[in-house]
Amino acid sequence: HINNVIIVQINNRINELYYQMELQSQSSYDNESQNNNYDSKPTNTQINIDNSKKEIITIFSAVVLVFSLYRACIQKPEYLYSGYKNNIKIAKENSNLKFIYIEDNGFNHIQSMPEFMIYDKSLILNVKKDELKYLKDNEELQYEKSFIVSIKRYMDTEEIIKEVTKLTQCSNYELLIDGQDATQNVVYKVYK
Repeated sequence: HINNVIIVQINNRINELYYQMELQSQSSYDNESQNNNYDSKPTNTQINIDNSKKEIITIFSAVVLVFSLYRACIQKPEYLYSGYKNNIKIAKENSNLKFIYIEDNGFNHIQSMPEFMIYDKSLILNVKKDELKYLKDNEELQYEKSFIVSIKRYMDTEEIIKEVTKLTQCSNYELLIDGQDATQNVVYKVYK
């Protein structure tokens, strides 16, 4: 309610200033046309118009600042990608498990660094470099009953998760996140 009152007051002040500028501009034009005086010094009317313009700019700047601060105070900060809080939630729920992040380039994993810090241990594998083979007889995973796997949605997730289960001698997997959010991370829990 207070914000609406402030907005109305600011709007009224801006309208007043605009109306004054119009009147002053018309008055200045009338005076100049009557005198035909092309003096290089600014008239009082021109100075008032310049001051009015400065006041309008100051008011607009203040309004933008107030709304930016208001928005920053009421809105909880989000992660870089909307939906990433779901990945963090899964990581916290499974923090005692190993985490395998499967990518196809050397950059995607950077956005998931907060996740890596939560899990017991993390392994990054690049399918284009044929690094899935490192899962076979992996000492870290050998005695684990379950672990978490994250794959980018644009990759062949079904084929990759089947290969992961085969190489780790696991029998089942469960879809935890479908990757339909901005992160595009498809997350599975894999079981022995």
